[in-house]
Amino acid sequence: MSISIDEDISTHVLQHRDPARIDWQIAVYRSYCHEYCYVWNNTYRAGFLSLTSHYAGAALPLAALAAVLLIEIPSSIRQTMMQVEHDWARFRALMLAGAVIGNATACL
Repeated sequence: MSISIDEDISTHVLQHRDPARIDWQIAVYRSYCHEYCYVWNNTYRAGFLSLTSHYAGAALPLAALAAVLLIEIPSSIRQTMMQVEHDWARFRALMLAGAVIGNATACL
């Protein structure tokens, strides 16, 4: 359950006709606020799971994945910026590179 840039913020930003009028600071601030709540929630759950005997092995990967949520904030904001600027070649290249890197690390 990872939502870096909120769907309502992303949709709102993409509806602007003039990209110069978009207040990116609000989108970044709101995304960081939500993501810190998700990170705290996942870290809290990982701490709780580490106290149990049956799920203790899942606690460390869950805590590590919580840190990934913080990396998603700037990447999703940048993806939305590229969509607003209609920089489709770069957008598709970065999406392809991310998919290749994700698949390569998943196979390890």
